Parts: sequence; structure tokens; C-alpha cells
Amino acid sequence: MNTDKTTGKIIHATDSDLSEIMELIKKVILSMNESGIFQWNDAYPNIGVVSKDIKKHELYILKIGESIGGIATLNEEKSIEFGQSHVFEPTRKELILHRLAIHPGYQRSGLASQLLDYSENYAIAKDYKSIQLSVLSGNYIARKFYEKNNFREIGSTYFSEWDVRMVYYEKVISSRPQ
Repeated sequence: MNTDKTTGKIIHATDSDLSEIMELIKKVILSMNESGIFQWNDAYPNIGVVSKDIKKHELYILKIGESIGGIATLNEEKSIEFGQSHVFEPTRKELILHRLAIHPGYQRSGLASQLLDYSENYAIAKDYKSIQLSVLSGNYIARKFYEKNNFREIGSTYFSEWDVRMVYYEKVISSRPQ
């Protein structure tokens, strides 16, 4: 694994990025499965989900030279698991972070932190009060990463049909200093 700090440029994904994004997702799924994390699979995230994110200008890519090193989706859409939990405040303007993924060749190089910093700056600029996300309870690597970056666990939901528990995290956003 790469432990050198890498930086890239974060931009909106376009249709021309779709095949490279799907290849990145396939590699991330393989890496997750090798680590015993089965949050993603061939059914999710799929090309339909990614295409929708691109069309809505909600999918961001982190470019390292000409390659995509990472992705993240930012929007206000709460997935089904958010709707089934009662841990979020419906009246507060909340940014939801979905599908943050780093190419396995760039993991542990600072790219996830760069995408998270971008998300926080985006939230501040757009006057969101918090960033929220969900993660599989057994994905201890991701959970530790979010906790290290001042996200706090605010609840969980067990889905018996998939035999999984999703854990919900939130980071309250401080306003930009005046």
C-alpha cells in the first residue's frame, strides 16, 4: 500500500469518466472483499446509480494526473437506511456523503482525507449544518477513519433481509470564521 501523501484535483465527474469510475469501483469491491468487508457488490453501486450521480452533478472525482484516484457523492438524499432510522434531525440542512471510495493503489495516501476535507468545505460554503453518512458496522477501517476525522456515531439500523447493521455518523459543521 502507498503511504506517501498524494494530492489531486477534485472535479465533477462527467459521462466520459463513467467507465473508469466503474473500473475503480470493481477494484474497490475486490479489495473490500479481500478484507472481509462485503458492503458493496455487483449490484451496488451499479452503473445506474453512478450515472444518476453524474447526471445530477453530485459525483466528484479526485484526479491524480490523468487517472481517477477516488470518488465521492455529495447530496441531500438519504438512502433507505436513513429513512428507516430515527437518528437524524429532519429540519436541519444536512449534506449526505455517499460512496466515498479510493482506488486500492492510492489507499493510505491521504486521498480519502482530501475528499473528506473537500466535503466539509463544500458543506460550509453551502451552509449545511452537518455531514452525515452510513457505513457497514463491520467496516472497521472506514469507521476508524471517520471517527479520526471527528465524525461521531449517532445510531444504527439492523437489516434482517441482508443480515447487516449500518452505522450512522455525523460531523457537525462549524461556520467559516468571520
